[in-house]
Amino acid sequence: MTLPLETVRPGQLRLLVLTPDYADFLWLNALLAGDVEFSADATWCPDLVDCDDLIRNASFDVIVWDCVFHGGSEASFLQYLAVASNEKPVLALSAEPPMERAPELLAAGAADYLCRQ
Repeated sequence: MTLPLETVRPGQLRLLVLTPDYADFLWLNALLAGDVEFSADATWCPDLVDCDDLIRNASFDVIVWDCVFHGGSEASFLQYLAVASNEKPVLALSAEPPMERAPELLAAGAADYLCRQ
């Protein structure tokens, strides 16, 4: 695993993308590439072991979390992310429509919800 460099350019947003699926990581990068207001510097993390290491040893502005990426309970994992990342915002990502998933995830601590559809 290669840790991201700690240099930040103005307008750069450092993202930690927690998803087991590389295609989802590429989709998110393509989605963000079209934004002219900021430049996304995304780091992909496909497993729980690397997740803990990255959160403790690198600096990120936002965590993008695929809801299938957890070790048991979604709510418990959201709490872990909040504590371990020093309260960085967590953007929850799932395939379910926002009306089905967003309220539950926002109540559990996610800052926002993004549907892949």
